[in-house]
Amino acid sequence: MVFSLLAGPVAAESSPAEQRAQRDARRQQIAQERDQENARRNAELDVCSRKFAVSACAREVEAQRRTTLNRLRDEETALNDLDRQQLAQEQRERTREKLQERAQREAEMAASARQSQASGSTADKAADQATDQEANRAAEQRRKQEQHATDLKAAQAGDAQRRAQRTAPARKATPGPSAAEQAENQAAYQARLEEARKRKEAAAQRRKDKPSDARPLPRTPLAAPPSPLPP
Repeated sequence: MVFSLLAGPVAAESSPAEQRAQRDARRQQIAQERDQENARRNAELDVCSRKFAVSACAREVEAQRRTTLNRLRDEETALNDLDRQQLAQEQRERTREKLQERAQREAEMAASARQSQASGSTADKAADQATDQEANRAAEQRRKQEQHATDLKAAQAGDAQRRAQRTAPARKATPGPSAAEQAENQAAYQARLEEARKRKEAAAQRRKDKPSDARPLPRTPLAAPPSPLPP
């Protein structure tokens, strides 16, 4: 009867700790009932020993005892089954809670990673934009420097041209010889060269053909040695 109450709706509505306490209390009752059954058996066997039909009385007492003990054992087994079921349920609850906590942590880590990645992407974009701006400023500065150098060279060339125009003599250029005159001058120059070459060759030939008229110079007699001085 007590076991039926524990397994009924009232026990189902109580907390797991309360259900476990109720089962422990019922186990104590079962132990007491078992002791009471053993005491009753002993007392009834003592009564049977004073009767005429001792064996029949004893068999009846033992049969009643077995029935009571089997009932108590079955109830105790059911209580143990409930304990195992509750332990398994609690283990499943703890496992589910751990899985939920792990899933929540992983979701938080994933969200944090996405946020960090988004922040990193924003920072990278800002860095790239700053780099592009710096490169554009440098290119613009180089362009200005090159334009300044070009303008300076053009101004210097203009100044040099103006100075040359101011210092050049204001006179009309004399026209040079025509092509015909240049050809005539060149021909006269070549004729003079040819004439000089021929005169040089004729003089060399004359020197070669002319006999040598040179006579040997007379030999000068050697002077007589001086006379010796008188003693």
